Amino acid sequence: MPVDLVDREVVELDDRAVPEVRTGIVDRLLKKLSRVTSTGSYIPEIDGLRFFAIMPVIIFHLNGYIQKHSASIAASVHSNLLNDLIGVGNFGVQLFFAISGFILSMPFAMRHLFPGKNRPISLKAYYLRRVTRLEPPYIINLLVMFCLQVYVLHNYAASYLLPHLAASLFYVHNIIYRTASLINVPAWSLEVEVQFYILAPLIAQVFRIRKRWLRMLVFVMLPPCVAMLAKIVGITVWKMNICGSLAYFIVGFVLADLFLLNWNGEKVRRGRWDAVGMVAWASMPVLLLTHPKWSVAVLPLSVFFAYWGMFRGSILNRVARQRWLVVIGGMCYSIYLYHCFFIGMFGRVTLKFAGLTPGYPAAIALQTVLMVPIVLAACAIMFVYFEKPFMYKDWPGRLAGFITRAGKRRTF
Repeated sequence: MPVDLVDREVVELDDRAVPEVRTGIVDRLLKKLSRVTSTGSYIPEIDGLRFFAIMPVIIFHLNGYIQKHSASIAASVHSNLLNDLIGVGNFGVQLFFAISGFILSMPFAMRHLFPGKNRPISLKAYYLRRVTRLEPPYIINLLVMFCLQVYVLHNYAASYLLPHLAASLFYVHNIIYRTASLINVPAWSLEVEVQFYILAPLIAQVFRIRKRWLRMLVFVMLPPCVAMLAKIVGITVWKMNICGSLAYFIVGFVLADLFLLNWNGEKVRRGRWDAVGMVAWASMPVLLLTHPKWSVAVLPLSVFFAYWGMFRGSILNRVARQRWLVVIGGMCYSIYLYHCFFIGMFGRVTLKFAGLTPGYPAAIALQTVLMVPIVLAACAIMFVYFEKPFMYKDWPGRLAGFITRAGKRRTF
């Protein structure tokens, strides 16, 4: 039975990840690192899914870094299956796209599926929230990366890098240069996300279709139709624009439909969905490694059933709600923005231990054990100081009040 909104009360994080006898320090740390929700609704599985999207990306970039900067490790790779598996870790970006589709479609789905229970959505408020929530951490990151590249690492001259900075700030680097940003390489996917943010309210009009089978048919047909149109008009750099990623965002829309009409408020979890979810998760690397060309048409379906299993499976749902995983997943924006920088910073130290490991598997295992906790800890600091403050809707007012009080203190 459908439930109004998504549950009005905030869902508490699952305590099973933390020992029964917990110290005050652990509680305070978890609270400090927990994200702030702008509405009264919270779905912990979403942050759990974010964890499983960000970790493959981190290990993917870590693997690339150590092979680039350690000749001994690079020489031991050859055609190692582990290296191949890690090499598909960048698919975590597509996992994020599906999560974004779910989150952004939810308020529109609630409005159109339950029109008598929810107020109309203000597009002004929708776009303003995207700007006030996501822009400040992004701008801070780009400016920091720009200064590091020019004045610390001396990778580029300021005059050369300034146009790339401007293009990245306005989310058009992919379009203008047809390559990832020189300021921060992972930012390419954020440009795709922004294209989706702009189009999401339009796509969400599909929820107005009352017949569910027809609504689902439109969702399914939308990505191939957009792909055909893009091919006709000659859009290139397929992966780096919304045309090549729309199917994953649509997965989120379909999941939102199921969540609101079938799953929300229902506590029953079934083992068969664990099996479906596990098969779907396992199918992703297999498809990417064995059939990279035609798997593009199948992978969105794998993501759909993998996420279904995390919502509806008995075991997988417990995993998705584990407290530490949820907390780390909630910091994924800061982790995504800064993880490459911290890999480069600390990797220079950890690679000194590369000679202690015989062969590639042992080397990547050691570097992962050493680096991932350090990178997560460093990114957590960036989250607390450069992202979390902007999660509060009223942060502009708070900032204005702080500036006013500071000015008065100086006056007196």
